[in-house]
Amino acid sequence: NEISKTAIHKAIAAPRQIDRRLFLAQQGRRVLDRLYGYKVSPALGNKLGQHGLSAGRVQSVALRLVVEREEAIRNFKKVKHFGVLLSFASSNSIPDNGPWNTRWTPPLTVRPGTDAQLSPTDNDDETPLVTDRAIAEAVLAAARQGVVITHFTEKTQARKPPPPFTTSTLQQAASVQLHLGVNATMQAAQALFEAGLITYHRTDNPNL
Repeated sequence: NEISKTAIHKAIAAPRQIDRRLFLAQQGRRVLDRLYGYKVSPALGNKLGQHGLSAGRVQSVALRLVVEREEAIRNFKKVKHFGVLLSFASSNSIPDNGPWNTRWTPPLTVRPGTDAQLSPTDNDDETPLVTDRAIAEAVLAAARQGVVITHFTEKTQARKPPPPFTTSTLQQAASVQLHLGVNATMQAAQALFEAGLITYHRTDNPNL
């Protein structure tokens, strides 16, 4: 894809057989550009009465994804729900076993009766939230009577360090982990940059 003088000379000096699949892919993009970009763009401007609007095989699809996501955000409805977080002290019967926490994962329900046994429900994956406080309290009451570990799995997991931040990944991480908005994130990054603690933070390149 490079069109520099050096790359062109290198390609001429070492020719290779044409990959017909790449050629046909290019032809397909060319046809789509003329069908959608050349014809839809003028019609779009005339329909909406705004000149300068454009459509294309890539941007129109990307725009649809953005619109669908925005509609999902606007139609989101807050639902008050409940969960149970259990904390366990260390056990002398298990070597190297320190305090640990676990979270009750719905969908679960409580069967009628005094023993408050737990069993799966018929809820689908789209509605895993427990909106009934009584169910969460029943689960907590059952857990306080005693919890038995029926099985466990030990495994070693290797995790590579993430690449350096770009502007977008910095903003995403700050939003998820620190609940900071874009402006607050960039102000903090600017202060760190001016103090010489980070490299330049307005970039889309992860390479240092």
